[in-house]
Amino acid sequence: IERLEKVYEGAYALYQAQRYREALPMALQLAISNPKDVRFLFMAGMILQSLGDPLLAATFHACALQMDPTFMPAAFRMAECYTALEKDEEARALLEVSLDMGRHSDEFFELQRLIMERLAQTN
Repeated sequence: IERLEKVYEGAYALYQAQRYREALPMALQLAISNPKDVRFLFMAGMILQSLGDPLLAATFHACALQMDPTFMPAAFRMAECYTALEKDEEARALLEVSLDMGRHSDEFFELQRLIMERLAQTN
């Protein structure tokens, strides 16, 4: 487990530095090594999303939500992915769920606003 934490720290540092291509193999290794750790699934999804693969990213976010249905960041990111894939109805449904989950959280308010703006532009 300690080795996985070190890999996670390295992958997260690369993600923060926007070195997504370098971070991706590490994130995928983590997700495969311990698929029950929501952090690992979410990181793989974020990196794939940053690399422009919303479909595969949504898959990882869905897995994270399957492990923890209350994990709000995955629901928001999945809504973003669905918006990018022009699956507006699915994005709206996910956004409503995630807004309910985060109604009392300021941490994701900006992300909520951006997704809602993007959805509004599609109509």
